[in-house]
Amino acid sequence: MTLTLDFIKNILYKNQLVVLDNQTIQEINNCYDFLLVFAQHKVIYGINTGFGPMAQWRVADKDLHA
Repeated sequence: MTLTLDFIKNILYKNQLVVLDNQTIQEINNCYDFLLVFAQHKVIYGINTGFGPMAQWRVADKDLHA
């Protein structure tokens, strides 16, 4: 699958279904698992902080999954 602006527009405005194959899902899970370990005891923008003006606040570990 190639990510194009038309593809994104179809998702947003025409409710196009996005289907991920097992390999892609596994790669996403691998990245998530890496970040769980890598982000421990670090402040990483957008991973365990807020965004934009809220970036100076760290999200509590108990709230990260949410």
